[in-house]
Amino acid sequence: MKVLYKWENCNRFYPETDAFYVEVQKNEITNELLALVSKEKDDLILNEEYFDKVNRFSKGKTTHGLARKNCAYFLVDKDVSKIILCSVVYPYSGMWGAYCPFNYLYYSNLEVDEYLKNTVEIDNLEDIKYIYEIINGNSTHLLRDYISRCNIHNLKMVKKNIPILYGMPVSPPVGYFENKEIFFPNCDDVILGGCEIEEDSTKYRKKYYCKQCNENREKWKIFLESFNDIKTPTSLNKR
Repeated sequence: MKVLYKWENCNRFYPETDAFYVEVQKNEITNELLALVSKEKDDLILNEEYFDKVNRFSKGKTTHGLARKNCAYFLVDKDVSKIILCSVVYPYSGMWGAYCPFNYLYYSNLEVDEYLKNTVEIDNLEDIKYIYEIINGNSTHLLRDYISRCNIHNLKMVKKNIPILYGMPVSPPVGYFENKEIFFPNCDDVILGGCEIEEDSTKYRKKYYCKQCNENREKWKIFLESFNDIKTPTSLNKR
């Protein structure tokens, strides 16, 4: 889940209030989120037709290559009390003319690097309240710390280009994902880009990673190799 842009005094809500444009992966959409979605805006329905349109536009120039497949796009008010489902092309629409209300969205020369630099990854919508308080307090350095510290080791993470792997990935050892979630969630594993690859498919994506997570990942691999049966699920806390 990512906060892409901020819209100050968003007139899509009444009364007007600051709002955030949020990208949510299909598997992250919860009943709690859907319960807050307004039913009367734009006549959009979150169904397969919606995702088909997102997937179609993710390949085109309309969204500057910034839309991702199997994602939904919402406007969320700063109090996380109201949510509006949006078209994937909404921030990039020509209807804005020479003015676009989204901060960090430049009407011309929109670069992928600029987009990634201003993207804030969040675990849940409640994080928006915290982000808004930081922005209002002009404590942008706290915001940077918030999005760039490992949630397990509380260490400052490093941002780098992570390779994107297309095609059918090789299955990891049994127990890898379970241990990753606990001991090395922010390691620099390759990013899975799906089975389809286009000529203009992105090869890298900027992402924060934790050096301690990388070390724990390597320790787990060594620990796994110490067993004759490498298919046995193992855990670092059994060392």
